[in-house]
Amino acid sequence: MLSRCMRFQPAVRLLLRPAAGAARALRQSRQKSDVAEYFHCTRAVVGTLTNSFVAGALRFAEPDEPINLEKAKQQHATYVAELKKLIPEVVQIPAEERFPDLVYVEDPAVVLDGTALITQMAPPTRAPEILVMQPVLEKMGYRIVTMKEPGAYLDGGDVMFTGREFLVGLSERTNQVSGPRFTLSLFLPLPASLP
Repeated sequence: MLSRCMRFQPAVRLLLRPAAGAARALRQSRQKSDVAEYFHCTRAVVGTLTNSFVAGALRFAEPDEPINLEKAKQQHATYVAELKKLIPEVVQIPAEERFPDLVYVEDPAVVLDGTALITQMAPPTRAPEILVMQPVLEKMGYRIVTMKEPGAYLDGGDVMFTGREFLVGLSERTNQVSGPRFTLSLFLPLPASLP
C-alpha cells in the first residue's frame, strides 16, 4: 500500500473484474499530464509471507504448479528490497500466521493522502486483518475512517485510483450495498466510475 498512489501490488495479485466503463475512464485519465503527481510515493506498507500462506491463503483457483513457499519468500524479499530503493519509508508488517492473506495489504484499507479507509472484508477469515492494519496506519499518522454498515463489503484490491478518479469494481468481495459509494464519498470531490 502506498501513500498517495496507494498501491504497489505483489506479482501474485489476482485480477478482478473492472467496473463498467473503467477502461475508457483509465484511458482518459492517462491523457492528463498532471496524473503523474499522484504517483510520487513516499511511503509504503508491505506484508510478510507467512508459513501458513500455501495452505491458508484464499484463492480463486489452484495454481498450475504448487506454490514453493521458500521461493515465494525469496521473491517477496526481493520485492521489498526493491521498494526500499525507490520509496523513502517502507513499513513491513511482521508475519502473523493466523492471517496468511495479509501479504495483500491493499485489501483491508484504501489510502489516499492523509486518510485511510478501513474496509469491511467479506471473507470471515480476512475480516480480522483490520486489527493488524489499522494500528499500523494510525502509527503512520493517517486519519482513520472505518466502514461499519452491515452487509456492505469492500475489498481494497477492487479499488483503483488513477490520479484523477477512483474505479471500483464488483467482485465476490465488493458488493453494491454501499461499499463503493462509501469509499467514494470519503474522498470526494474526486470523480468516480461505479458499476
